[in-house]
Amino acid sequence: MATTVRLLSNYKLSGVPYASGDLVSIGDTLATQLNSGKIADSTGAAITQAEAEGKVIQYPAIDQLVYGRPTDECQRTITVSEDACRDDQDKLIIASSASAIILTILTDQITGWYNGELLSLYQAGAGEISFAAGADVTLRTPVGIPTAVQYGTISAMRIGPNEWTLV
Repeated sequence: MATTVRLLSNYKLSGVPYASGDLVSIGDTLATQLNSGKIADSTGAAITQAEAEGKVIQYPAIDQLVYGRPTDECQRTITVSEDACRDDQDKLIIASSASAIILTILTDQITGWYNGELLSLYQAGAGEISFAAGADVTLRTPVGIPTAVQYGTISAMRIGPNEWTLV
């Protein structure tokens, strides 16, 4: 399913930049994440205001096909600890190892992260998975966010410059 949202700030979807105020039609899951991160608004009032301002609904080429993308475009597998890269955003990273795997989040200056980007780790093997903050990066862990167990998933969302939180 697709949801139309109005972006509240400049944002990049699948590598395509959109301006604050643009209307975009995206997958429901991504819309929920952007709404909760205060990056988009899907209320009727926000949509009506954008339409009144002459904003046109845009359809990000990949995000509208979120359920139809080839597997290699929406996931990748890692077997050792490594640094997250720009291509990991909005993908499922499958960690498959008997040993612990850590995905380190580097600074915005190195990777070019934008607000609302999501990194997701799936623990396919017995080795514990986790995120780590690189130098000059803050990684927040809210109370009540569980760590992943085998066949579980954890995610980190960028909420500000060099600032991430587990979700």
